[in-house]
Amino acid sequence: MDIRKIIAVSCITVGIGLMSIPFLFRLKGEQETEDLLKSFESTMEVHADEKIEEKEAKTCGKTTDSKKTSTLSKENSMSDDVIGIIEIDSLDIKYPIVEGTGKAELRYAIGHLSDTANVGEGNCVLAGHNGSRYGEYFTYLNKISVGDEIKVTDRSGKIHKYLADKTMIVGPKENSIKDQDSIEIEDDIVETTEEFNIVASGWYCYNPSIGIYLRAGTVCNWDEDAKIFMPDFDVTVIYENENDIEEYIYFEQDNFVTSLHNWIASKNTILDVTNLECEVYIPT
Repeated sequence: MDIRKIIAVSCITVGIGLMSIPFLFRLKGEQETEDLLKSFESTMEVHADEKIEEKEAKTCGKTTDSKKTSTLSKENSMSDDVIGIIEIDSLDIKYPIVEGTGKAELRYAIGHLSDTANVGEGNCVLAGHNGSRYGEYFTYLNKISVGDEIKVTDRSGKIHKYLADKTMIVGPKENSIKDQDSIEIEDDIVETTEEFNIVASGWYCYNPSIGIYLRAGTVCNWDEDAKIFMPDFDVTVIYENENDIEEYIYFEQDNFVTSLHNWIASKNTILDVTNLECEVYIPT
């Protein structure tokens, strides 16, 4: 065979090999991401089944075996690195979230900035590659529209829903996005008598599925010596109408979940109430 033909074939072979490298990286990255997602979702299913079994055992008066271990496979142990899943349906985004934003973390997942709040607890900042040989990640995040829904599932299986409010471009050293701003909200007195009053928080939760508003409150009893109302115990105050905020229908010395469960006459289990969609309103 002519030496020139040999060289040409060799060059073509090498060229095809080099061209296939990005494809192989992308294939490996997508497979690793998919494995993390499946592992995390499998873990959530197992935990949900265990909660149901525990509840049924308590209902039947049985005790669960304290020596019983989880049936998770070794493959599912990968989910220990995953703290949640982020989904943006409008952009066809679904990726696992891991703790940290280093090179290793962002290789196959979206990273959580460790010095910001956890999901559902404040200003939670997530970071992902704007294009990577391992996957698309946040490549098309610039196409998100105001009002698009963003869902984040945490380790407990709870789904946190957000709506895109605005978009902006920040520099790599811009730290203001990590600020954990506190918000000052005035409380309201929802009832007052000569003996006590109920002070409720300015913010509230709304459960759209049953049309109920919940506010954290404190019962204050009149102190004759000090001539002022003194805080005594915390309560949850329940309303049916957002506008008639002083016309509450029920209050109870318990947390949101238990109070709501009691109010709806135990038609739903505590677990059902815990998983109800809740919208938090903060006056500005």
